[in-house]
Amino acid sequence: MDRISKQCEWCKILFTPKRKSIRFCSRSCGSIWARTTKGTWNKNLTKETDDRVKNNGMAISDGWQKNTPYRPSKVIYQFIDLTCNWCEKVFQAQSNRSQKFCSRRCTALFAGSKGVWNKGLTKETSSILKLVGEKTSKALTGRPSPHKKPSSELRNYNCKQCKIIFQASIKKNRQFCSVKCSIYFRMENTNWINGRKFQYKFGDINMWMRSNWEVLYANFLTLSNLTWKYESKGFETSKGFYVPDFYIKELNEWHEIKGFWTKVGKAKYDAFQKEYPHKKTELIEHDQIEAIKETMGL
Repeated sequence: MDRISKQCEWCKILFTPKRKSIRFCSRSCGSIWARTTKGTWNKNLTKETDDRVKNNGMAISDGWQKNTPYRPSKVIYQFIDLTCNWCEKVFQAQSNRSQKFCSRRCTALFAGSKGVWNKGLTKETSSILKLVGEKTSKALTGRPSPHKKPSSELRNYNCKQCKIIFQASIKKNRQFCSVKCSIYFRMENTNWINGRKFQYKFGDINMWMRSNWEVLYANFLTLSNLTWKYESKGFETSKGFYVPDFYIKELNEWHEIKGFWTKVGKAKYDAFQKEYPHKKTELIEHDQIEAIKETMGL
């Protein structure tokens, strides 16, 4: 069947419609035509002049649009006076509602203070709590707890420092019962290297230190005929366990060698000076080391 071309009623161009009843070449042309004076069938009509508008429509600014007619409820409820259970204020509500509070705020305040229904109840005194507990227990039976850490087997270890027997996980090869014992063991056994990469040798003395400045300062003290000990004692402070570098017996002083400060090291040193004011301390930094090098001819 051959299609017949026709003219669009809005833009006046020729087009070939699929059906004879189509009047516009596009939806846009049809929509524009419907919004104009020529295409609005119900413009200037009112419910007094047209029965269709009166029975099935409602007025809008651009014209008339169909809408579902309003169906009033068969039951009409009356408003009655009620008293709020929290603030004791009189308010009005519909007679079909069992409203106890005048606002959500009063409801929340009542529930947060003395309105909790299960306050003081146990599974022995309340059947509801007993039923909820049984359902929860049945649902969680056989499931691993997300808060419980997996247990590991324990074994006995012998501390190298204090020689006491302590228990720890079998997966960890523990040598000390505490950090304090590990530090004291390191201080007493100078051949046990832990962060010490610089060797000091003088006569029968052979030990490892943490920096070449410490080795230089140890040589300076030895040549000055001063008795010294390297990291011989530690002190408990509020910022952690602090171990001074050198103790000078003749001067009864604690000397600290520092090329640069870390936040933790600075905090420990300041806490030691504040919490142990009777301990004489001296800080050896870059300027003092350069003076020692000049004295030793280095």
